[in-house]
Amino acid sequence: QLGLMTSFANFFNIYRNSFSGSLPSQLGLMTGLTSGFLPYSNHFSGSLPSQLGLMTVFTTSFRIQANSFSGSLPSQLGSMTGVASNFYIQSNRFSGSLPSQLGLMTSLISGFYTNSNWFCGVVPSEVSALSSQVSFWDITTDTNIGTPCPDPTPVPILPPSLSPTPLPTLPPSLSPTLLPTLPPSSSPTPTPTPLPTSLPTLSPSASPTPLPTLAPSYMPTPLPTSIPTVRCESGTYLDGTVCSECTIGQYSSFNTPPFATSCSLCPSGKYNTAAGSTVCTNCAAGKLSSDDRTF
Repeated sequence: QLGLMTSFANFFNIYRNSFSGSLPSQLGLMTGLTSGFLPYSNHFSGSLPSQLGLMTVFTTSFRIQANSFSGSLPSQLGSMTGVASNFYIQSNRFSGSLPSQLGLMTSLISGFYTNSNWFCGVVPSEVSALSSQVSFWDITTDTNIGTPCPDPTPVPILPPSLSPTPLPTLPPSLSPTLLPTLPPSSSPTPTPTPLPTSLPTLSPSASPTPLPTLAPSYMPTPLPTSIPTVRCESGTYLDGTVCSECTIGQYSSFNTPPFATSCSLCPSGKYNTAAGSTVCTNCAAGKLSSDDRTF
């Protein structure tokens, strides 16, 4: 029923949970969503719904990384031609060739990551053409791109039969089978006499079974480790024992220990307009960024 929110506009945030199974295709009906489709860092699996390509007014932060999506990447995603930043599909199990339709996203200027998947074949020229205008770009690391994609296993074709297979014919019985006739008994059948069943007698145990004695352990109990179990993704920082999202105008690109304990302000001449950003966008020529880097 989440797909009924057709007028929902900003930040569909369900990241860093333990959702599993398929991503509902009805989410593609949220055609009013313009920024922040964020189901990343969960346990979603199976095919990515092609209906997500219906979100044609989407502009920033399409992030489905760190799940277990598999199969081909839907070519319909190329319909999101207004995406300008943060198209992240890395760290999944997508396979096959990259769709050439992704080259239609000509508004993209920052953040295009398809690495750490099982893509193969060559990069379409339409997609390669975007690399000259996009900062923060990785489509080949930890993939099979450059290796020919395997051919699908052909279905064997059986030659047609020249004649139908005849059904076996059973010969008709010449005469009915007669049941054997038993001669009458000359004496009555005696009634069987039941034999008494003797129950086994269990001898009492001479002595109780001793309980096992556990030998004391000579090894000291290990002290608990102080290594944190929290893992913060890029675009967040470690806030005590939880990961918090960077605010607008700041960014974080660390996702390995030691995790950042604060987000960095975008450098002068750059800005961002989305919380949880991992990169900053260059200002247009002749423009300066604001003090808080939000525009």
